Amino acid sequence: MIFLATQNLLYGLTEREEVEVTDLMFNIEVWSYFELSILSFVVEHLNTRLTLSLMKDFWKENLHYLKVKKYREKIVQIVCRAAVKYISENKYSIAQKLLEDVNIALIPYKKDLFCRNMSRFTLGLLLHQSGKTAEGKAKMESSIRLFDELGLPEMKAYYQKIFDESVKN
Repeated sequence: MIFLATQNLLYGLTEREEVEVTDLMFNIEVWSYFELSILSFVVEHLNTRLTLSLMKDFWKENLHYLKVKKYREKIVQIVCRAAVKYISENKYSIAQKLLEDVNIALIPYKKDLFCRNMSRFTLGLLLHQSGKTAEGKAKMESSIRLFDELGLPEMKAYYQKIFDESVKN
């Protein structure tokens, strides 16, 4: 799994390798932080059917993972990365559904600014790309400022890059 995740980041996956990763993901009975991290590295490169099926199964069977902050952060990161992918492919309804699911899952965690901010930025991107340009841009900019205020320079840089690429288009 580590090899395939690394290869995905560097070169992408062949169709056979994508099937292999997906099979591994669907056969995970107990998700550890390791498996969630692997999924976060490959989710942007899985096909839509597999991603949605994996997310549906995950939400159905694994909501208890959200109780642990580091798991919750990784899960929200996975969903947001998948949503960014679908936004870039103009699949707005899929991105909207992913964001709705994560926001419902975050209801008990109202004070989790980090997770809510990742989701908020992604919603801003969705709004911006789907025609609500000013509202979306404002959400993204305020999310980037919050990452800065929270002292998270890596997250600020990551989302700033997405912002810069989306606003140019």
